[in-house]
Amino acid sequence: MRLAVPTDAENVTCRLYDVSGRLLDTLEPTGSDGGPTEFVWDGTSRDSSALTLGVFFARVVDSDDVLEARLVKLR
Repeated sequence: MRLAVPTDAENVTCRLYDVSGRLLDTLEPTGSDGGPTEFVWDGTSRDSSALTLGVFFARVVDSDDVLEARLVKLR
C-alpha cells in the first residue's frame, strides 16, 4: 500500500496503528524528488508478521502538521 503526503519537510514520520491503538510499524519515507513524500507499507508489522484483513490507521507527522488516514487491508 502506498501513501503519498504533500509535504517537503525533511523530518517526516509515518506510524501505523491497529484499531486498539497498538503501534504496528514506523515507516521510512521513500524518495521524494521535490514531489509528495511517499510511504510504502507491505501489510506486515515491524516484526515482519503478516497482519490479518482489517482497518489500520496511519499518522504522518512533519515539523508543522499531523495527517491521519484510515487504511483498509483487503488482501
